[in-house]
Amino acid sequence: MDKLNLAPDVTIDKMKTYVRIVERGNLSAVAREFKTGQATISRHLQDIEKALGVSLLSRNTRNLKITNEGMIYYHRCLQILKLLEQANEEVGLKKNANSGKIRFSCSVAIGVTHIMEIILRFQEIYPEIEIDINLTDEKINLIEEGVDFSIRIGGIVDSSLKLKPIGKSQRLLVASPEYINKFGLPRTIKDLQNHQFASMSNLLNCNILQLTTPEGKTHEIGIKGNVSVDNGLAARKIIENGRGIGISHIWLIDDLLKQNKLIQILPEYKVSPVEINMLIVPERNNLKRVRALIDFLYSEILKLPGIYRK
Repeated sequence: MDKLNLAPDVTIDKMKTYVRIVERGNLSAVAREFKTGQATISRHLQDIEKALGVSLLSRNTRNLKITNEGMIYYHRCLQILKLLEQANEEVGLKKNANSGKIRFSCSVAIGVTHIMEIILRFQEIYPEIEIDINLTDEKINLIEEGVDFSIRIGGIVDSSLKLKPIGKSQRLLVASPEYINKFGLPRTIKDLQNHQFASMSNLLNCNILQLTTPEGKTHEIGIKGNVSVDNGLAARKIIENGRGIGISHIWLIDDLLKQNKLIQILPEYKVSPVEINMLIVPERNNLKRVRALIDFLYSEILKLPGIYRK
């Protein structure tokens, strides 16, 4: 009698692997994410395809391309995994209201100076929630990176994600006493054109400063600097060390202002504020642990210096 050749079971873990392969488009990236070998990831994919009897992904040496059947299966896997997680959470309410893992992203400067402290306070309330924080100033693809939500400062273009506005972040013109002693105190907008600035190279129109007069009239001037950086903490260091004038978020330099290590310049003029928002992957928004962290961060961020509701 011939031996019965059963197709491998399609397990939940293999479904999770397949979903991440589709979202990342790279087997080795998924292997690194799951902290396993690429051979294991490849075997999971082969097992599913063998069980289903269809090809889900077409492969070549450069990339993976999802087939029509693969796209249908991907969306069904998402639905199944979402329902499973919600079911686990609902049943888990009886013994543990908040547990599991959350992964979110935010910019380096606000993450280091404030968000980390907020997270530590949150975990005192919910010690069984594991939090993985991705600190980056790059605009990442939340779904590809497996991130539940992100905190972003500046304009938003991700229309497929759920937007939760937090407010606006007020900025000031500041310089150190050393810089002012060496180069003088600017007393008019025109004076600023003769000064060095700590330039943020990753910002749109980083060489243009927009100021508003008490009467509401807007002025734009070109600015320059001999050091450009793409990180708020690095800009803070430049300003603090007397190497240029800063256009700084209050939450970033509030402590230096209180210690008289920085001085506000042209306080009668307003620097245009910047929006601060949360971007949330829709499928993750209804998870209790994710909602708990989002609500906690929202409340605490609004308490930071210079951040206010629109």
